[in-house]
Amino acid sequence: MNAPVISSEDFKQGSKRKVNDNNFYLICEYIEIKLEYRQTHSIATHTLTENSRKLIELIEKNDWISVLISTGPKRRNSKAFIDKSIEESNTQLARIKHSLKTGDYSGYGGYYKNDDDLNKAIEHYESAIKDAHKRYIELTDEMMFNLHMFISDFDEDLYKSMTSWIKQKRFREKNGTNQVTLSNSGKYALDALKVKLGEKDLNSTLCKLNELH
Repeated sequence: MNAPVISSEDFKQGSKRKVNDNNFYLICEYIEIKLEYRQTHSIATHTLTENSRKLIELIEKNDWISVLISTGPKRRNSKAFIDKSIEESNTQLARIKHSLKTGDYSGYGGYYKNDDDLNKAIEHYESAIKDAHKRYIELTDEMMFNLHMFISDFDEDLYKSMTSWIKQKRFREKNGTNQVTLSNSGKYALDALKVKLGEKDLNSTLCKLNELH
């Protein structure tokens, strides 16, 4: 099935399940995860949840959504993400240029030891700013409308599952945490190392291992 064809240039969405620049990228990310899973698993496999199965079936009936997900802008292409990236690079540039001017290399944990190191860092961040500008892809009203039409076909359970995933994703990012999947043996190994190193949790265990490496 092709994407909806709208004659009007005013891609007006319905009153519910609206898509905007605050949720477009996370909705696409959620769908993309299911698409990647679909490539390696049969829809009949017992490892698929009912909601995942329903979403994959909708994707297969509306193959245009795969094109939108694969070719459309990602969060790293968004204006908000790029503006933040440029701001962070400019902050680092100001700090490094000040260090270069004063000859003070402290505060970098020994990573920058001389002027050559600082000049290379300046080149890196200036290049990062140029690359950030090149990454920008406009998020159009048509893209948001088409995604809105797609998720409008979600039943309540599937829609709630997606919004729950988005809320958890935002919470983890806000608190600087990430979700990591471990095998049972990997979990047991980390638990054993936690006890051996005397750490309070798995997060501090991994940080300690990184220090010891």
